[in-house]
Amino acid sequence: MGLISWAVSEVAVYRFREETEAYLYDTWKRAGWANTKLQRIEEHLGTEPKREQGEE
Repeated sequence: MGLISWAVSEVAVYRFREETEAYLYDTWKRAGWANTKLQRIEEHLGTEPKREQGEE
């Protein structure tokens, strides 16, 4: 019985880790897309924030 529960818990942890990594990757992609879109809008409107010297 202990071996079965151990195997099930190992599979569950592995699957949870895969799902978490996929969720975080999707979030990272959406955030990058949103930042790019925001920069384009700021440039178009002329409201791009002033960067401090040496920031680029």
